[in-house]
Amino acid sequence: MAVNKDLRLSIRTTEYEKNRLIQAANAKGIPVSQFVIQSSLEAASEVLAEENQINLSPQEFDWLLSLTEKSSDVSALKNLVKQPTPWTK
Repeated sequence: MAVNKDLRLSIRTTEYEKNRLIQAANAKGIPVSQFVIQSSLEAASEVLAEENQINLSPQEFDWLLSLTEKSSDVSALKNLVKQPTPWTK
């Protein structure tokens, strides 16, 4: 399936940065634009995965688990999870 790529993204770079990107793309055997897009998308995926991950200590996890075990009605917790996070408002 062919994808029509008609949008452009312009970036400013130093000569050193441009040359490094060219070297890396050549090492992979792909065009510079493809290298930049692939690398940028990989980095974006990592950043977004970190932003969407919730880290709990063992004590916090136990506390959260106890909340769900205490009551058969977890609708309040389900409603809380559906709310937008403060950092996405």
